[in-house]
Amino acid sequence: MSLFVLALLFPIHEVLAQSGTIKRVSGPRHAKVTWDSVASVELGKLAVVLDEELLIAVAKVTESKGPSSVIEIPDSVWQEFLQKGEAVRVLDIRPATKGQGQGSLLVWSEHSGAALRVDGSDVGKVPIELALDPGSHELSLDLPEGGRAGALLQVSPGRWDGVLLTGREQPAQGKMSRSYLLPAKSLGHDPREGDDEDEGPSRLTWIEDADGSRIYRGCKPVQHPRIVRRVTPKYPAGPQRMMKEGRVVLEGVVGSEGHLDQAQVLASSDPEFSRAALEAVLQWQYEPGTLNSAPVPVVFTVFVDFFIR
Repeated sequence: MSLFVLALLFPIHEVLAQSGTIKRVSGPRHAKVTWDSVASVELGKLAVVLDEELLIAVAKVTESKGPSSVIEIPDSVWQEFLQKGEAVRVLDIRPATKGQGQGSLLVWSEHSGAALRVDGSDVGKVPIELALDPGSHELSLDLPEGGRAGALLQVSPGRWDGVLLTGREQPAQGKMSRSYLLPAKSLGHDPREGDDEDEGPSRLTWIEDADGSRIYRGCKPVQHPRIVRRVTPKYPAGPQRMMKEGRVVLEGVVGSEGHLDQAQVLASSDPEFSRAALEAVLQWQYEPGTLNSAPVPVVFTVFVDFFIR
């Protein structure tokens, strides 16, 4: 699974306006929403789909009548997140005014208010919707911890899309989100299977240090690192006695030498599983990720499952 998808999982409390609930999913990209207020929601308004206050998808209002609307997500790779009962919140930001032939792009980050540049020019602060000419555009977002988050993507005429720019993933607080527990294959790439096929949109995304060096995210056109040697984690004695099973989600950077560095636990069902998984994963060997056939450092997400056999 690419971190680009996992990175959508963060608490949000700002720029949210009207709220509602998904009542029916009507295809891979559309859902009907009933709003808490009787007031109609303006067409073209942007919204977010939430799981327990964690952002899991962005959407746009395409139909609206009274207290009901139809929302559309930009790509079917997020269809697993459109489920009956999920919360939806309208974003209180100004929609972009598109010129003829332009596309629109919602740029989001957990760092609300951070400065954004497109093709080297200041365009405002996130979250923001932009009207852009068709073609390739480079985005750069200043991160509060230093450095930048960047993306190189294609804008198509008449199409709208959304992109998340973020720093390193932060460990989950409290219980694991439902989205961490979805089958990884449904989100595009499952690193446990060694399959680098990613059906999501092709976009180059990275984290840039102050010195300009980049750590890439595992989305096309970057080829995912592959696990070539595993060390099986030791089953912790306590959970084993209790016949307890669980999962640990870890993130690190696979460097050009094929080792996982800067590893951290993002989410875990038990602290004992966390320690065992981290000790094992740090001994794994990888085939490095590549960009244009050259090895590059890639942010990589690893799932370690503990099962009683």
